[in-house]
Amino acid sequence: SPSLTDPPGLDETRPTSARTGGVSIAVIGDPGPSLEMSTPSVDLSTFQPRNGLMIFGLLLVFCAVALAAVLGVNGAGICFVALASCFLVGISWGIHNALRWENAGNAYQRERSSAELWHARFVKLHSESIRTNTVLSHMTDGVLMLSPTTDIILINDAARHLLGLPGGGQFLGRRFSELVRVPEIVHAVERAKSEESVQNLSVEVVDGSTVRPVAVRVGRIQDTNPPHMLLVLADETEALRVEAIRREFIANVSHELKTPLAAIKGYAETVELAIEDDAESAKHFVGQIEHQCKRLEDLIADMMKLARAQSGEGRLQVKTIDLQQVVQQAMISFLPVAAAKSIELTVRSSDEPVNVMADEEAALTITQNLISNAL
Repeated sequence: SPSLTDPPGLDETRPTSARTGGVSIAVIGDPGPSLEMSTPSVDLSTFQPRNGLMIFGLLLVFCAVALAAVLGVNGAGICFVALASCFLVGISWGIHNALRWENAGNAYQRERSSAELWHARFVKLHSESIRTNTVLSHMTDGVLMLSPTTDIILINDAARHLLGLPGGGQFLGRRFSELVRVPEIVHAVERAKSEESVQNLSVEVVDGSTVRPVAVRVGRIQDTNPPHMLLVLADETEALRVEAIRREFIANVSHELKTPLAAIKGYAETVELAIEDDAESAKHFVGQIEHQCKRLEDLIADMMKLARAQSGEGRLQVKTIDLQQVVQQAMISFLPVAAAKSIELTVRSSDEPVNVMADEEAALTITQNLISNAL
């Protein structure tokens, strides 16, 4: 059971810093509302010996004996008075000690209850601290807390990595501008401190041979007294890579769409000129326009499939299909293209159905892509 002493692991002097997992925390100033709990006062005189009462009882016995002697009581009477007075003083002393022990027991129970309450509060705060530190240490975003004088009082490993700070260094209690050599971030901290506004910026942090794009958000924590500063850092490498892929994809799609559109425009102008003089040529050009429109439809369908796949909205309807039928269907659509290029397309059929578990539309798309690439 908990005793009146502090819980294990607590020293009389409070630590100036602590490190749990990948989070370093410094105890500087008053980071927030203090934890207050009323405790009953203890009357220390309850536990101290009562020497004065003992002397007072002996004086009473002596006075009783002296009074009996003055009144001329014989020796046996004096002995009786002495024994009677000693008995009364002893009874009074016993009752008084019993009351003292009862009061001391009540005081002990109050202190024990207070100690148990403090111990339960400590265990709760300790578990909450461990959970918070675990979350901060496993975050991919960097979190950094500064005191009103811009001293570092909390930093996780992600923030250290994103800012290019060396591992194993002592950062707590040091001035932020002395460690971070990125002027844009330092100026953003000063602006957020003076203007009381949230600062958002993107910077490039040089870490050895690596240049890392980092998004930084700097704001004030108004709940603390005085207000502290909070920095949240995010690595933008993957976001910029995805943005570059998106731009490249748009450029490629634009290039692919220009070809059939230009062909359709040219064929339409030719048809307009030849429709009265050469009906056969006009018919041929109309067929080419139809072919280019079909190509446009295929490009748009491919883009829609890609968009559905990237958004996670694509749903495959997997079932048993005959792969030979899928191949034959794909071949039929490419026979005119192969003939125009003097390429022969053949299929070596199997005597038995080639059954597979697949989505029929997806299997057809894969087969068409293979044939188209081969052509």
